[in-house]
Amino acid sequence: AVLESEAAMTDPATVGVVQDAADSQVVALRCWLEQERAAGRRGYAYGAASRAVALFGRAGVNRSLVAAVADASPAKQGRRMPGTD
Repeated sequence: AVLESEAAMTDPATVGVVQDAADSQVVALRCWLEQERAAGRRGYAYGAASRAVALFGRAGVNRSLVAAVADASPAKQGRRMPGTD
């Protein structure tokens, strides 16, 4: 059974609020990266987790906005992030 406190997560209004918040963060990230590029600064990121891939993909982040991504995991070093080219 779904806990009462979790039941709202299936409510369309709740899902809409979460989606709106995610959309707002995506727009804010994209705008900030574009402002930094316009000011002549290069963007870099740390952490190549799958969540970062999803965020970058949703925000349309590519090499023109983020020059490189670093990660402590040796398995991720020297590779590229899907969807960022």
